[in-house]
Amino acid sequence: MRTGKTLLVILVVALVCGAGVGGYMLAPRPVQPTLVPEEMVPLEKVAFTRTGVALFLEESMAVSTIKIFDTVGAAVCSQEVNKDIAMALVDFDWKPSAKYQVAVSTADGDMFKSAVYAPTKPSPVELGIFSVKGVAAGNNMYTTGHWMGNPPSSVKISPNNKYVAVVAEVEGTDVIYLLDLETQKELWSKSLEGVNGFYIEFSSNSEYLLAGTSSRDASIYCFDTATGTEKWKYTCVEVGSGERSPRTWPSVWKATVDLNNRAYFLASRAEGVSWEEEGKPRVHNYFNTTVYCFDASSGEKLWTFPEGGTMDYGDPSDLMASEDGKYVFLVTGGHTTYRTHDEGTIFCLEGSSGSELWRYSVSPDDGYLSSSLHGSISPDGKYIAASTAPGKALLFDNLKILETGGVAKPLWEKNISSSIRVDGVFMRSSNTWTYISGEYVLFHAYTFFSRDPSPTAPPPRPEAPVEHPYNYQLQIFHLNGTLLQRYRYEGYAAPDAFASGKYVVVPIRQTVIPDSFLDTVPRNTLTHGVYVFNLNQRGSLTEKLDWFYHTNGVVENAAISSDGKYIVAVELPIDMNPDPDVEQIVGSYRVHFLT
Repeated sequence: MRTGKTLLVILVVALVCGAGVGGYMLAPRPVQPTLVPEEMVPLEKVAFTRTGVALFLEESMAVSTIKIFDTVGAAVCSQEVNKDIAMALVDFDWKPSAKYQVAVSTADGDMFKSAVYAPTKPSPVELGIFSVKGVAAGNNMYTTGHWMGNPPSSVKISPNNKYVAVVAEVEGTDVIYLLDLETQKELWSKSLEGVNGFYIEFSSNSEYLLAGTSSRDASIYCFDTATGTEKWKYTCVEVGSGERSPRTWPSVWKATVDLNNRAYFLASRAEGVSWEEEGKPRVHNYFNTTVYCFDASSGEKLWTFPEGGTMDYGDPSDLMASEDGKYVFLVTGGHTTYRTHDEGTIFCLEGSSGSELWRYSVSPDDGYLSSSLHGSISPDGKYIAASTAPGKALLFDNLKILETGGVAKPLWEKNISSSIRVDGVFMRSSNTWTYISGEYVLFHAYTFFSRDPSPTAPPPRPEAPVEHPYNYQLQIFHLNGTLLQRYRYEGYAAPDAFASGKYVVVPIRQTVIPDSFLDTVPRNTLTHGVYVFNLNQRGSLTEKLDWFYHTNGVVENAAISSDGKYIVAVELPIDMNPDPDVEQIVGSYRVHFLT
């Protein structure tokens, strides 16, 4: 990002396009502008973004107004500025390949004009970077059966598009940073002793930051967004306490809010029971799971599901609410066939009371790996989509189910990927994210490897395994169940994607595979970054791809503002060399502010 000679101000200019003036309503100075020849215009660069243009001046200067004209000379946007700026974002709906004229008027009475042509696609523009200090590099491999992956990260943008909350692990402690979206500066930070992880979410009025924790006694915190002051706290006593090891600690897995400022949380704790059967070890993890509903402002607990207790319905996977809060969907996964709950279950709850309206169980897709459900809900609560690992996609008409008395069955069910066994290698294509936007249903798939669990399977070959045909893909369906497109990423996508309205954001990280395959997987830092798709663009997903933004390190998490204008991506450092005695660190722990 460019720095001016005197003062750098990043100005986000809100415009009234076509007619009128918006934003800063300061009266313009009564100075007759003097037109400066175009070759003397101090515009260093004009970049067309997804929502307008970014203007970069050669140096900071006092600008009174910015206007943009179309090919026939009609003003499509006009804005009073009256500030010293070196860069400005100007919002308007530009047309590909069209010619525009940018006019910048200064406080001294000069007017600079420059003709520019719009490209066929927008470009990413970085507004700023926030660097997190004290973070060690991650590692891109399994070690002794456990993923030693990148430091945990989470990022959210407030509904009013003023704040960014980031969770980072700093010297072994998880820290919440609250940042200003416009200036990229830290407003406050918070760390809590004995906490192994946060799941964060803003209240719908943006006044509070809610944080669910993983700790010996999992708690939910509410902080005042402006000051960082703790407003209220609730300890999830229903799911129980953990022991010394963090593996036994209860956790708050998910959080979501509705427009009524109600906050919903999903908390659980695993209790392991081991035994031996026919000479083989067996294990069953009982997931004590509870759904909570709070008034985000007061902290009043409105209800729990199940009422007054917990349930054991497999791994807690997803929790969603319709925008109006009428419906809450709880999605749980299944276990392996050695455990009691082989199926995943979808629950539809009444948002105001927590009463169960209907449920649907999804049977395992594979004899060894059973369902691990993930879901999405349309904003109006009509549709819910669910996907399983390793390869089933379902769409439900919630309102139709309610009209029939809660008799649940999907509108359609598709096998969009499946597990593959080749030469002792078990490749599982896992669908971990779904999204409903307008007439589209999207499913996000990624693949990981393991040894083939079949008793008759040969040991894995040391050379490279074949790649799953649906590895790291975004798949888009019509609401009627028709497969429209698949898009294969360059690089290895993170399990989750992120969306707002018509935009879908996909972070790209390094692959995570077992030790035995490390030498067979290519590594390329050029694939690290963020994809952004515009679902309203016509054509294939390739044509819907707006841009790819490259980062040095991997991108583990991202967020997109409610208006789709801002994207925040968390870059993590990573060791690209699998040799434990050799370090090849690329990237750093940075928060990228993009538009």
